[in-house]
Amino acid sequence: MGSNEQQPTRIAIVGGGIGGLFCALAIHHHCSAAGVHVQVDVFEQASQYKEIGAGVGIGINAARLFHQMDLGDKLNGIAGHRTGVWITFRRFDTSEDIVTVPVNDSDKIRQAPCARTELLDLLKAAVEVRGAATLHTKKQCRSVEVRQDYSTSAEADIVIGCDGIHSAIRNQFVVDKPVFSGQIAYRGVIPISALSSWPFPSYSVAWLAKHRHLLVFPISRNEQLNIVAFVTKPENEIADVKESWTSICDRQEVFDDFAGFDKTAQEVLGLMPEQPSKWRLNDRQPLHRWHYMNGKVILLGDSAHAMLPHLGAGAGQSMEDGWLLGRALSERLSGSTNPHFASLESTAQLYQTVRLPRAQKTQATSRAAGNTYELQTEDMLDKSFEECIPMIAERTRERMKWVWEEDLDAAYVKARDGQGLASKVEGHGGAAGGGVVAGKGMETVTQPRNDSRTPKPSTRLTGYASSRRSRQPPSTRRRGELADRFEGTLSYRHVDVQNAEQVDSVIAEIAAEHSRLDGLIAAAGIQYVKPALEYPPDRIQHVSSSARQMIKYKSPGAMVLVGSMSGLNANKGFTSSVYNSSKAAVIQLGRNLAMEWGKVIDTGGGKRAIRVNVLCPGNIITPMVLKNFEDDPGLRKIWEENNVSSTNSY
Repeated sequence: MGSNEQQPTRIAIVGGGIGGLFCALAIHHHCSAAGVHVQVDVFEQASQYKEIGAGVGIGINAARLFHQMDLGDKLNGIAGHRTGVWITFRRFDTSEDIVTVPVNDSDKIRQAPCARTELLDLLKAAVEVRGAATLHTKKQCRSVEVRQDYSTSAEADIVIGCDGIHSAIRNQFVVDKPVFSGQIAYRGVIPISALSSWPFPSYSVAWLAKHRHLLVFPISRNEQLNIVAFVTKPENEIADVKESWTSICDRQEVFDDFAGFDKTAQEVLGLMPEQPSKWRLNDRQPLHRWHYMNGKVILLGDSAHAMLPHLGAGAGQSMEDGWLLGRALSERLSGSTNPHFASLESTAQLYQTVRLPRAQKTQATSRAAGNTYELQTEDMLDKSFEECIPMIAERTRERMKWVWEEDLDAAYVKARDGQGLASKVEGHGGAAGGGVVAGKGMETVTQPRNDSRTPKPSTRLTGYASSRRSRQPPSTRRRGELADRFEGTLSYRHVDVQNAEQVDSVIAEIAAEHSRLDGLIAAAGIQYVKPALEYPPDRIQHVSSSARQMIKYKSPGAMVLVGSMSGLNANKGFTSSVYNSSKAAVIQLGRNLAMEWGKVIDTGGGKRAIRVNVLCPGNIITPMVLKNFEDDPGLRKIWEENNVSSTNSY
């Protein structure tokens, strides 16, 4: 597909909210700079371009993009000012300080909390003045075609779905499965002039309590105060509450839920409208594919990565999407010879490769932040409010730094030029044994090697853990920790690893989502302690490896088969001859696969290898090993006295 003056590329943006209009401006900005002629149409289903809701936080990362498009002064002109404080977190009952997170907002590029209506008006006016797009109303998306009703339609070369959490574009390809997060939120806006006094250094304050927290921040040039009051509730108590800005309630409900909060908080709540917004907060599993139909349909913003509001980063993430998608499309349409722009699909994949890990990390971190503010993390549930206070402070001080400081364009260039494509690693055996601890060693997979023959791996990792034994994924907190550590994502799939068809299906799905598969950690196996003559035949088939599934993808990469020292030695007191023999087989399998796949991938510039290695750890205390110790109390003593390996040996 090409672009010229006679036949401009037609781009349809479905959804005329903040994300859709910013995307239109970003495409216009990049394509104009590249001398590319595009025809952009924005289709909004409402009768006019307007925002429902209250305030929205625009972090420094997103504000920087406004300045790059010469809209920064206009953004600052409608924003509130945090006066050097992102949020000051306070006790609910006394307003004493728990932790105050500072922010430098004295520079021109600064935090910009806005009223949604004013921000949308700014974007709409910029689109119209610059001729960035033609704006349509009363256009509802019923399929990939955009129609006003069943008698009219519009055609486009590229369709960008910016139609929010209930995206019709996304729902044509993926079934939306919202899950109640356990929280609701009351929303409202009040005039700051109505407050009798304000005892804090900033209007950006959060009062925290068990199961409840109240957040306020200034918008509209510090003329108004945005209010969001969060409450943890069981789902059976909120069955009638919708995931909608238009759902309302009586203000007395807010008073009842926030009884016991100090006088300043109570004054704020008393100034809310008599019928404030009452909003059900649903969560969603990460969506691992953002483009369809060979790249002709691309998702952006909430349609691709709807997230909970606890970081105030959702709008900023949609703007980052629009900025980089606009840049990628401009390079594709200007005829770049970079392989990433060989097709629309590869162009869309580059956009996804850069944006997906960061957006999904924001999703996970936002979820974790909400649980922290409500004192609902796993390690806080059984603690008193007083015991949780130092934990809140520790976890909150540095949480936003990576969100604000990312150099988007540098990350894009790095990925475009082949220096930083995210690695996709599939792991099997995440129930109770080695697969549980394998993730702890993944950092070594992502470190650059001093080997000119081997491309440097990425510092981002998209990981998948699968297990036959447990349908329960690793805790949200643990997955969030891994996402923070590796600047990537960790997903969990339940699959019977002894069922070759299921394993093939899961790996094929992962490879299709990312158009690549870079690694496999095979740690599937069950340790069954029995003398050889007593070993049940049905148990032998449980010792399995999924390594054979990777070769079909012809993907240069690395495979790690998790063996054991038990495959090299006969362990004293350890009566599991079949298990030990299976691990010896894994070692021999690794040797043979390394030989067989040493030069198996033809990349056009010579054949490359799938590298295969076998890891043979010593004693690692996993849930599975602990179960062995419970079954045979003397086994731990034998291990400790007769094995020189320690739990550090891996």
